Amino acid sequence: KGLTKTLNELVSLSKGKYILICASDDYLINNTIENRVNILEENPNKYLLLSDAVVVDDNNNILYKSSLFDFYKSKKDNYLSENSLKKEIISHWSVAGATHLIRKELYDLVGFYDETLIVEDYDFFLRVVARDFILFHDEKVSAYRRHETNLSGDISKELKIFRDINKTAFKNLEIFDGIYKEYLLQVAKTYDKKIKNYFLKNFIRITRKKTKKYRQKVKAVSYTL
Repeated sequence: KGLTKTLNELVSLSKGKYILICASDDYLINNTIENRVNILEENPNKYLLLSDAVVVDDNNNILYKSSLFDFYKSKKDNYLSENSLKKEIISHWSVAGATHLIRKELYDLVGFYDETLIVEDYDFFLRVVARDFILFHDEKVSAYRRHETNLSGDISKELKIFRDINKTAFKNLEIFDGIYKEYLLQVAKTYDKKIKNYFLKNFIRITRKKTKKYRQKVKAVSYTL
């Protein structure tokens, strides 16, 4: 069925006023849900409350005290005003873990997650921030787990992410105006370069992989003959 399709199905089936999405290997900390609900209740023009997370390893050891500002190196000051928050979401995607509380009605306003993308959260956040629906609350609310497999990196997955972000940026250009549209266009151009550099950097590796598959195929055919 796929992760994003399952996510959309769960959101559709949910009955509550608020939604908090948490991956199976992450967890919530500091007992913050009631406080976050109250903040959204006090800000009826906001539909998504974004907070921070600590980053932990497989044994729950803290790797970074802040996913936003230590791990992803975002500028904290940019999260504290609405205009700079919009720029940060567009230009420096840094959201990870169960850090955002959402009014369910937000999905009626901006739509569900795009099931063709693996960076569906970036696409969703662009649609939300374009309408100034995000409020930042500076508190650690969850633990975001980084596995050894994540840290070592998956080259093929990296290319898919580059292509998805490039596609997402172009897809959402029409919902932004002025300088914010320029920020997003710059993201599209940056990831277009990353895609080209990927093939240049990994040309030999890709060629060897294709050659190995071809030899295996020829060998299999020779055995059948």
